[in-house]
Amino acid sequence: MPQILQTALPELAAILILLLVLSASMSTLSSLVLVSSSSITIDLLKGYVRPHMGKKEELGVMRSLCLIFIALSAILALLKPAIILTLMALSWGTVAGVFLGPYLWGLFWPGTTKMGAWAGAVTGLLTGLGFAWYHSFEPTFVTIGGALAMLLSVAVVPAVSLFTESFSQEHLQKVFVRRTEQI
Repeated sequence: MPQILQTALPELAAILILLLVLSASMSTLSSLVLVSSSSITIDLLKGYVRPHMGKKEELGVMRSLCLIFIALSAILALLKPAIILTLMALSWGTVAGVFLGPYLWGLFWPGTTKMGAWAGAVTGLLTGLGFAWYHSFEPTFVTIGGALAMLLSVAVVPAVSLFTESFSQEHLQKVFVRRTEQI
């Protein structure tokens, strides 16, 4: 991408694209930091450790956690920038592997069963993580593992669904009602 931006695009277009990528990255980081700090503070600390924590203390802890997460992100980016791409490929490939098969088959094929969907999800998870771990989180293999996780998930759902208990006809009628019948 950097070569394409330098050679094929005018300088102004390259600057605009880089600014868009930077703004998307900053937006994602801010969302992740806010969600992480509030989850830890409200769900864990207030939920289990200090149930009677006041609003001021909550806010202070959340702000402190935001600073810590941003500092950790900066340190990680400065020390090992390649790890960010590897983690991103691992997370997106594994998440897609977990959800793609059950989602696609569940959306379009009434023969999808609960066990088929679970088998596809678990297969996608184990394939994505296992492939990456087996190959020591090498970026190329992480990407291949994510693609393999998606393919296997899509293949496992119907294979398991053919041999496991299907949903009742009433349930399938309710879920797969045609749009024209609703109007």
